[in-house]
Amino acid sequence: MPSHYQKAARKGVILIIFAVLLLSGAVYLLVIQAPEKEKSTSAEINFREIGNIVNWDSASGTHTDSWHLVYEEPGAPPPPPKGFTIPVIDLADQTHRQIVVDREEGQYLGHPSTVLLEDQKTIICVFPKGHGKGVIVMKKSSDGGITWSEPRELPGALTGDRHTGKYAPDGRLLISFRDTALETPTQGDWVAWVGTYEDIVKGKEGQYRVRLMDNKHNWDCAYPGVEVLPDGTFVLVTYGHWVEGEMPFVMCVRLTLEELDEMVRERKIW
Repeated sequence: MPSHYQKAARKGVILIIFAVLLLSGAVYLLVIQAPEKEKSTSAEINFREIGNIVNWDSASGTHTDSWHLVYEEPGAPPPPPKGFTIPVIDLADQTHRQIVVDREEGQYLGHPSTVLLEDQKTIICVFPKGHGKGVIVMKKSSDGGITWSEPRELPGALTGDRHTGKYAPDGRLLISFRDTALETPTQGDWVAWVGTYEDIVKGKEGQYRVRLMDNKHNWDCAYPGVEVLPDGTFVLVTYGHWVEGEMPFVMCVRLTLEELDEMVRERKIW
């Protein structure tokens, strides 16, 4: 099994080590020094002296001293696979941390999104019933996620999934999502809703809807990120099929609510 290590030495010299395990049980260690030297050297190591090596674990040293190679001893139990070197904390069995937000037998509930309200403890959680096909419901927690209210259906203007929302400096909400409404000119597109929390609570449609970009695929887009800069500029980022016949790619849209308000006043709307 080939292994490759790259080390930085003094004066910018890069040492690259290739360790290749051969069928004969030997390994060739190839050290390449660049850019000061263009030659390379190789040395054969007999594995019968140190045991069969599954793979090099690490390599350390510089071009002026000897190299220390760490290898697996035969028969040693392999560590659990992680794919990275940082510690892993497992909370899966700590049920005292886990709280059911909503659950219905036989019903697919997925794609939840949350918004923390201005009191810094009330959280609203929005998600569709069904896999992008049912109504959109909201549940509210007034104690930081410990308990949750009964679900209530949201206004039709918020029909969609993958909702992500942030507050504007003036207290209004902008919620970005994928439109899944059945009768809308923006079905399947990346859209946003602007209104207030009171609109949601009272079942009102809100102030207006915005098509952010035209998705050329029937559905495949969104999971948007939404950030608000100190000057009130919204930065919205997501993926979609923005060019007919091409693979999806990631786009960013920048806007302010004042710009959108002006478009409404000037009737630059559908």
